[in-house]
Amino acid sequence: MDDLIVRRLRGEATDIEIRRLDQWRAAAEENERAYREVVRLWERSGELTRTGVPSPPDLDRVVDAAERRRKRAGRRTVLRSPWLGRAAVVAVLAASGYLAFGPGRSPVPGITLTPLESSLGSHQVMTMSLSDGSMVRAAPETHLEFPSATDRRRVVLDGRAFFAVAHGDLPFQVQTPVGTVTVTGTRFEVTSAPGGIRVVVVEGTVQVANDEGTAQVRAGQVAFLTQGSTARILEHADVWTLLDWSGGLLIFQATPLRQVAAEVSMHFGVTVRVSDDDVGRRRITAWFEGEPLEDVVSALCIVADARCEMGETEVTIGS
Repeated sequence: MDDLIVRRLRGEATDIEIRRLDQWRAAAEENERAYREVVRLWERSGELTRTGVPSPPDLDRVVDAAERRRKRAGRRTVLRSPWLGRAAVVAVLAASGYLAFGPGRSPVPGITLTPLESSLGSHQVMTMSLSDGSMVRAAPETHLEFPSATDRRRVVLDGRAFFAVAHGDLPFQVQTPVGTVTVTGTRFEVTSAPGGIRVVVVEGTVQVANDEGTAQVRAGQVAFLTQGSTARILEHADVWTLLDWSGGLLIFQATPLRQVAAEVSMHFGVTVRVSDDDVGRRRITAWFEGEPLEDVVSALCIVADARCEMGETEVTIGS
């Protein structure tokens, strides 16, 4: 549990991990004392807060120090929470690629975007979370670079990738040989091939630009951009039919739970109903890779602090 405490102090813990940690702390006084001891060791390291991007204390050093002090004190960590069973499910989800973040973290100007977590799915599809809270799913044989930039979050793409971009003060730009795609926070796919790119927008609005001009592409539209021409934009009745990903595509970035439910319904072919308007407006940031419906729904309800009921043909999410 010490490593999870340090992840929270670093600001790297997911929503689910934070809930798991809070439940563990509340389960026993010994746990709370152990938590405070790790925090004290962290603070004594003198590296808790710095200007810009922090260089956090070495994880192994903090964990080892906490374990040595705990042994000297004759204490052991106890977990008595009835939530343990659900925590085990959540831990499996996190290990297999599920991530959930709080509010999007804007990067510090001049700092390169870096992948923080990644998982390799079926057919070598790579999913990763970036240092600004955004998420990327890259198709096989796709090349991504993250060069440093002072006024934007920048990715160079050769191949195909789906982006779930965290809202931030700096624009997020996907650069290809043909043109660039710029957003501040949205979900979209970019396919870059010799001579042209295709942009499929699922949520929000993106800007597609090259030397010939700039075009705005809204959710439900597809843009085609070739060398030496302006963007050609088409309406599409169902952009999801264009997103051919092994195992489907469930990636959300500050997406309202009601919309998440609709996409989960489409993905699994079942009815997922949100019965409460307030719950439906709660925003979810997460990715899933091949988890069954029950695990997806359980994770969503933990993150959204909602109640879920699963029937044979319908799932209900309420307050």
